[in-house]
Amino acid sequence: MEHPHFIIAFTGNEQTGKEVLFKKLTAQKGSVKPSCMRDMSCPHGDFSYDSRRYKAVNLPGVQSLSSPSEEASCTASYLCSGHPDAILVIGHALHLEILLGLLKEILSLGPVRDSSIPVVLCVSRCEEARRQGIRIDFSLLHDVLQIPVVPLHGYGREQMDDLKAALHYALQPHHKHDFLYDCLDFSPCRLAHECMMPEISPSQEKKRNISPEAGWIRRICEALLLLLLFGLTASLSVRLMDCLWPLFFETETVLWAWAEWFGIPAWLAAPMVHGAFRAVSCTIPVMLPMLFLLFPLLGLLGRSARFPWAVYLSDLLTEFFIEKPCNTASHYKSYGIFSTLFSSTADHTIPVLDKAAAAAVPSGILIWFLGSMAYAGPETGYGSLLYSDIAGGNLLAAIIHFLEYPARLLGLDGTILAAFILGIFSHGMALPAMMMIYLKTGGVPSPSSPFILGQVLASHGWTWRTALCTCLMALTRFPSITVCLKMRRRPGHTPYFFWGRLLVFILGITLCFLIALTGRISV
Repeated sequence: MEHPHFIIAFTGNEQTGKEVLFKKLTAQKGSVKPSCMRDMSCPHGDFSYDSRRYKAVNLPGVQSLSSPSEEASCTASYLCSGHPDAILVIGHALHLEILLGLLKEILSLGPVRDSSIPVVLCVSRCEEARRQGIRIDFSLLHDVLQIPVVPLHGYGREQMDDLKAALHYALQPHHKHDFLYDCLDFSPCRLAHECMMPEISPSQEKKRNISPEAGWIRRICEALLLLLLFGLTASLSVRLMDCLWPLFFETETVLWAWAEWFGIPAWLAAPMVHGAFRAVSCTIPVMLPMLFLLFPLLGLLGRSARFPWAVYLSDLLTEFFIEKPCNTASHYKSYGIFSTLFSSTADHTIPVLDKAAAAAVPSGILIWFLGSMAYAGPETGYGSLLYSDIAGGNLLAAIIHFLEYPARLLGLDGTILAAFILGIFSHGMALPAMMMIYLKTGGVPSPSSPFILGQVLASHGWTWRTALCTCLMALTRFPSITVCLKMRRRPGHTPYFFWGRLLVFILGITLCFLIALTGRISV
């Protein structure tokens, strides 16, 4: 391979499409996860323009170089190392103030300013800003910063050629005097407000002329359509669930027969088959029909210009299940029906099911061990545990009995509260844990009977108040340990995040208590 003439460092804010731009520019396929450790090993690729080859180094996304994170220190060290010949700073069009703050920090670095390293500013997701009625004055941005500014309205060939041309221009030797960075006294906040101006499109002007009554009618129709969508999903999911559940039960029986035939010890086969696989069997039949129908239908609604909120609803549901934000850049393009169905399944259904199945395995093994160990009681010592196969009198039943009273105060039962406590480790463990405990303590229903899920819940005393309180607790629950650890790495947002979620959690507990109290008063 020909030796590259110049090295370009890709840096910028998080969740701005930097990785997508890097892959498009370097023609790389597959997922590229930026990582920059102490050995300064970062993803890199090559591209050519005007008979010259350029090497692109993808640095981790950061919000600020002054943050104490490892990514920020790694990025600052590489930019000051003298290796890059040019720096490409990428940011979101709607978060222009954060982008300009990072740009000012980069321009203030001593090696960058003293060596006059060319810096090119790339503003991505401009089409999203236009959709929200915001126009950015790029000429004013260029006049103040005195560096090349490239707006991106997508990742097409024309956009990539414009970016390559800007980088090629910045690296020309006779343009070295253009990057002196004498004007560093600009305010990122003030400049961002001056460059971002509201734009009134013909469609928005038409919306202004719509009467309030027509707006309310449209909102009511959208709400009815959403209720119809959920109702259709629920009715079809119940039928698909009744078809999947017997299949998983029969598979569990076959796996246990195979384990006995191969001579696998019971202490190893039982937790794997009756624990891990049964937890997966309780999760997949419940979640697969609902997600397989809900997300593609929301994707088809989001494909329509009249219901763009369906795309955001899909992302919120996915974030609720897998505990990480989703990138919605691809939804702003026009897809066909089959492409929409495929992308909705690949981006939402499969990640949610994968997360749920991965969380079901350890929770199933733990619940099996708790349900297979007999609790002797205080007369022989609280820690006296004996192996047992009985359904009652085990450690799991003792834990459920202990949690029963506080759970009843919140309109729940001991099983639901125990499942939410297990969800502290991972949110995906709550649903399989609840179903696993119900089947462990109440027995397995007949696979041939219809509405298996309804039978399981009704046999354990579920009412509409129980379902309502369970939904409230699921929506207002405190974040899991994995989410807390992720937020702890983000400087400046941790106290607000924890206090905000704690207030929401207290509000959810209060609402559940009031609902349960009204139920006891009415009785």
